[in-house]
Amino acid sequence: MQDGEEQEGTVWPAYVDFLSTFVFVLIVFIGSLLFLLSGDIQKGVMDGLVNPVEADCKSAGLPCSRDGSKIVVPLTGKVEFGTNQVRVQKPQEDFLRQVGKLFERPGIKRIVVKGTADMQRCKSDPFCNWDISARRALEVIKFYYDCIDCGYGEKVKKLLVLSGEGDTSSTGVTSSDRRVDIILDFNANR
Repeated sequence: MQDGEEQEGTVWPAYVDFLSTFVFVLIVFIGSLLFLLSGDIQKGVMDGLVNPVEADCKSAGLPCSRDGSKIVVPLTGKVEFGTNQVRVQKPQEDFLRQVGKLFERPGIKRIVVKGTADMQRCKSDPFCNWDISARRALEVIKFYYDCIDCGYGEKVKKLLVLSGEGDTSSTGVTSSDRRVDIILDFNANR
């Protein structure tokens, strides 16, 4: 090439533009497909953890229901409390032991013990329903901590979490409104 001559740019063949666009679209398609499949994969893993525990719960005759990545074991009818009562009674302890057998199953990230109070209002303390529901849940947790013949390890004790609430959905003041539910959470991130 001599001075003063202009150099012409290299011309790409037309198929190169087509191939680069095709590869880009293919990468975007594969990425979105993997993103969609990851939810199915995670659901499959969660089902593999939750379904056997739910089946064990039902085969043992325990009342339970699945709520996504959680199994809720209501203690209604088996562990109930009188008005302003928080103590777990001796006849109720066998049922709590039976529920406790589920705790050591693999995959459980958190065990929530949720106390619920009825809608009966306290005369002087606006927080008494929350307080009494939290104390009921705490009594159940204390049972599991102190249960020597249950054989729960320290790992299970670290998973127990307290929750208490005054039930705003109930209009009754029956013993089924004064209850504790145990929630086995297989995905504590949510």
